[in-house]
Formats: sequence, structure tokens, C-alpha cells
Amino acid sequence: MYYWNRNNFEGLKNIGQHYLSKNGYDGFAEYCLLMERGLRKRAFVHLAQFIEQAKSLPVAEQRVLACDLAGLAFDNAGVVHQLRPDPLIKYLTNIFHIWCDENPDFAAPYRWFAIIGGDSKYFDEALRRDHEDQISLYCVARNALDDVDYQTHHLAESKLIGTEETVVKTLNLAAEYATRLSASDTKQSLLETVTYFRSLLRAWTEYQGVATNISFPAWCKANGHEFKFLSAHYYNRPFNS
Repeated sequence: MYYWNRNNFEGLKNIGQHYLSKNGYDGFAEYCLLMERGLRKRAFVHLAQFIEQAKSLPVAEQRVLACDLAGLAFDNAGVVHQLRPDPLIKYLTNIFHIWCDENPDFAAPYRWFAIIGGDSKYFDEALRRDHEDQISLYCVARNALDDVDYQTHHLAESKLIGTEETVVKTLNLAAEYATRLSASDTKQSLLETVTYFRSLLRAWTEYQGVATNISFPAWCKANGHEFKFLSAHYYNRPFNS
């Protein structure tokens, strides 16, 4: 069972064992431990019981629990993907949605609603309430860089999606938010990625002004530029075309 998804299963086991010792999280812990063993049906029975028990708590306690689980999902994103089952996401988004509708003066419900609900506009709401909210700053910067990556991922075929002006604007947004992060390896990594894409875009701009019949990757190699270009395979074409 582990051969293709080891980090997810090992993460579920470790998280389940940790949450067994936390008061009120028994059902969630059992969900994790049963999913790690591949017992999906039994796991979801315990998850449903956990959610029903959580709904019986005072609102303030439900919000603490929701923030805890949202933070857990964020910390393990891309590694332990089964921490976000649909019933739990539905429960958490409802908590954060109602909380945001009450228009609190602090960032947490907006930040977590953006992460759990997938609507990035709530990061902006979080940052209006706390200009230094580190998770929101990181997510906005990361989302902007992902957008730039999408816009430039066909440069291997000498094609830019959108316009250079759009890429510049998106890169500037990423740099603005990354710069506001506290000093850390994460901040450094984001800023290094901004620098990389700016170098890539400058090379593309220069390439556009040169009369040449060679591809952009070949031109970059000939001019001493080292960029990472992905290979695109079109399955409706022969591979040797």
C-alpha cells in the first residue's frame, strides 16, 4: 500500500497517534489511523461521529477546533492529502463562512476560509485586518508565482501565454508580498524564484527583438542563459514530429 503514497500514509499514522492524546479529537484520530490502514468505510464512520460531536460544542470551541484542523491541513498540504475529506471540508468551510460574515477584526477566519474554501480573495480580507499575516502573505506570493509559472511554461516552445506586461505585473505582486514576510528560508526561496522569472522574462524580451529562426531554448543556450524548460508531449502527434 505504501509503494506509491508512502508520505501520505505515514503522515496519517503519525497525526492519528498525536491526536489520540488530544481531548475531543478521538474520532478524527481514528479516521486518520483507519485511513492509514486502508479501512476507508470505517474511517468515515468515525469522521462523521467526530463532526457531529464537534457541532454540539459551543461556537467558540468549534472555532478553535476549526483553526487547528485548518492549520494542520495547511502544514501538510501536498504531503498528507487525505486530511481534507469532503465532509470535514464542508463542516470547516461552514464554520469559517459564518465567522467571516460576522466581520471580525482579526485575520484568522478569513485566512483559513481562503485555504479551506479555496477562494483566494479572502487572503486580501485577512491582510486588511493584519498586514503582517504570514500565511496570507506567503499564499498570495506563492499563488502569483504559480500564475507566472503557468504563463511561462510554454516558453520551451517559444510561446508566452498572455502578455509580458501581465507577467511583469504578476511578478511585482509576488515580490511585494514576499518582501513583507519575516526573514526565513521560505522568504528567501520566494524571492529567488521572483529573480529567476525576471531573468527568464528579460531573456524572452531580448529574444523577441532578435531576428532568428532558432527556438527560445536554443537561443538561451547559445547566449549562456540557463533556464529550466519542460518538454511538452502532444499525444495526438507522433513523438518524432
